[in-house]
Amino acid sequence: MESLSTMLQAFGRGDRSAEEALAERLAGELRRLAEGQLRDGFGRQSLEPTALVNEAWLRLQARDGLSFDDRRAFFAGAAKALRALLVARARAAAALRRGGDRLRVGVQDDLAAEEPRDLDLLDLEQALERLSALDPESAALVELRFYGGLSHPEIAQHTNTSLRQVERRWRFARAWLHSALGG
Repeated sequence: MESLSTMLQAFGRGDRSAEEALAERLAGELRRLAEGQLRDGFGRQSLEPTALVNEAWLRLQARDGLSFDDRRAFFAGAAKALRALLVARARAAAALRRGGDRLRVGVQDDLAAEEPRDLDLLDLEQALERLSALDPESAALVELRFYGGLSHPEIAQHTNTSLRQVERRWRFARAWLHSALGG
């Protein structure tokens, strides 16, 4: 069996057979990410995990200039694709309602320190864009955690940083977002 890195590199070069093998091998992990997003309330308006994975996979296939040299790069790309899809759906829903109620998502312990609360996905997107301008590494961590569904140890492994550094950045990002979102 080919290594995941070899498959990802071949996928990055456009190798169709590697693409199919990779899709088969990573389908379960991508579905887990999608299920986590939908369980947390994103895309509640009729989106199923399989549909979200399929749309994200199409975005990954159509990427221009992206290369996936390793697992970390692939899952960072997958988290970005999921984020883009969910934000696009929230924007479309808000546009249809002509500025009415925005898509609300339930937040468990990821951003809310106390009780779970509803969070506007578009407000979160704007806050993440501001955080990215201030501290791109913290914004990337939030993206991997919140949209990618990765745990702190997984993020540390995927970003090749220490668990302690990931936890420190997470505390900062969570506090910053809590403040930016009017917490």
